[in-house]
Amino acid sequence: MATDRPRSRFQPASVAETIVTRGELSGRKVFSSGRVEELFARTIGIATVVFGGQAVWIGLAAPQLMERPVGIAALVAMTLIMVATVVASWMLRGMRVASLFFCWGYIVVLLVWPSLIDVPGGDPAEPWFWYLLTVAGACAVFAMSVRLAVLYTVVSPILYGVARAATNDPSQWQVGVFDASYGLIIGLVVLVVGVTFRRAARGVDAARDTALARYDEAVRLHAVEAERVEVDAIVHDSVLAALQAADRAESAAQYRAAATLAVKALAHFRHAGLAPAAYDAHVTSGELADALASQASSLERHIDFTFLGARDRVMPSVVAEAMILAAAQAMQNSIQHGGGETVGRSVVVRATGTAGVSVSVEDDGEGFDPREVEPGRLGVRVSIIERMVSVGGRASVDSEVGRGTTVRLEWTPAGSEADT
Repeated sequence: MATDRPRSRFQPASVAETIVTRGELSGRKVFSSGRVEELFARTIGIATVVFGGQAVWIGLAAPQLMERPVGIAALVAMTLIMVATVVASWMLRGMRVASLFFCWGYIVVLLVWPSLIDVPGGDPAEPWFWYLLTVAGACAVFAMSVRLAVLYTVVSPILYGVARAATNDPSQWQVGVFDASYGLIIGLVVLVVGVTFRRAARGVDAARDTALARYDEAVRLHAVEAERVEVDAIVHDSVLAALQAADRAESAAQYRAAATLAVKALAHFRHAGLAPAAYDAHVTSGELADALASQASSLERHIDFTFLGARDRVMPSVVAEAMILAAAQAMQNSIQHGGGETVGRSVVVRATGTAGVSVSVEDDGEGFDPREVEPGRLGVRVSIIERMVSVGGRASVDSEVGRGTTVRLEWTPAGSEADT
């Protein structure tokens, strides 16, 4: 049976767990395809109420229509379709189906209209379905593909013009041509606007998805780099220290000390990747100072310890851990490479600025030239500098041959003023 492997300290959560969009933070919907579709549907619903109401009113007032059962059936059918369209636009459910019924129902009305009028005398009044021409075109843009919507936008005004001019009155042909031209122009405007907004929304969605994917990749790469820094630091602080102690051991006590270091190194490796993420845990600057004071007192050389500033300065526990380990490495380097018992060593912890903390490890020993450190040496680069950078801090090493060394570790919360 497979078991879940505990998450490493630096392993990121999934994108769904770590990313909160600006739209979600503000409680508003982002400008996306879904938002455009919602606005489009609501607009069609409002247009159906406005123009559909006029169409029904004029249809009921037309005596010629009310005398024919087919005309009454056409008006009632279109009224039911308009009601369904309005409800669907309000509920935002079934809008595509309702729009298709509107489109094809309107075409049926145009086809049967010539049979509803007295051809010899004609009907000079504006037919009721004139007010639905633009709404039907908008429904076609909403529910159909672009090609079908273009076809519908062109054909429906032509059919309306034919239906409008289906009389022996020559003037009705002129009116039909004018109405069809007007309906065609308005339909094309609706088509262009609808298609443009939809494509723009899809472009925004694609750009947003790409940005999220790149952010996810950046988070993953950062986690990999943080893991590398952690492993390199463990190798240097634990494994290499144990190997060096074993290589230099000459007595039984030294061999036992080397064995103890090796056991600790193995335990460190065993538990390093299993610690839960503790970014929400915090420690105070006073607790950090106590831990560093205890670390300094446990070493084989005397190190003066000083704390300056407020003891209630708060920082994340991962930052405090990184500062303790980096400072411990700096103290160990000073003892190993800085000189003998005559060298003065000190650790100073300060509460800096308005919210920051700094740790200085100083000695007046032999010093070294940082430019001559071999790239393969991990003590300063990995265990100190990269370790601080991985938690959002800074580290600097100031040293000169014959004039001692100063290692300064700094951390300031984001948005706070750094110590000057």
